[in-house]
Amino acid sequence: LSKDIEIDNFSSDVEFHGENVSMTADALHFVHCDGKVEVHNCHITDIMDDSINFHGNYTGIKKVEKNRIVGKEMHQQTYYFNQYVPGDVVRLIDAEKLDIVAHFKVEKSGFTGDDGIEMELIGEFLDGFENASENCYIENYMRVPEAHVHHNHFERFPHIRISGGKKMVVEDNVLIDSSNGVLSSDLISYWYETG
Repeated sequence: LSKDIEIDNFSSDVEFHGENVSMTADALHFVHCDGKVEVHNCHITDIMDDSINFHGNYTGIKKVEKNRIVGKEMHQQTYYFNQYVPGDVVRLIDAEKLDIVAHFKVEKSGFTGDDGIEMELIGEFLDGFENASENCYIENYMRVPEAHVHHNHFERFPHIRISGGKKMVVEDNVLIDSSNGVLSSDLISYWYETG
């Protein structure tokens, strides 16, 4: 839920840190941020996962009522994370077709128990209530930033992963020895990352 982030002159360079340091996960990971994220003048090398990852997370649905949705966090790394702010308009996405079937405006949200999994959204359907069901996921597309990744050096890395519904620009970078370079995809299964 951070807003307007700038990363300038970050380094994961082995020459700088030494060979005893390795990064087995994402070097930079932005989830449910807002505003604009700018990454520039960075030297990111020898990463075993995403060099940079931008995304939101889907919330599953257990129950749908006219003014209430009972959801569930789908991945253990999102337990206890409430991504919904009063005033957010969220989309309900058909889990198989990935079509938008409804919009719901959040007035209040919070966890219903101590396990950080079951969540309640109070508010109102703006449209599509008749299509909302347990076969949908909730996507908070308002909590994905615009992104600008430029003038960086990436070497020996799988990819830069960008996903989200806002403008994302990757330009004027050096990309050496990667699997995919820049990858944009929806990871609705396993990680439940919006895209």
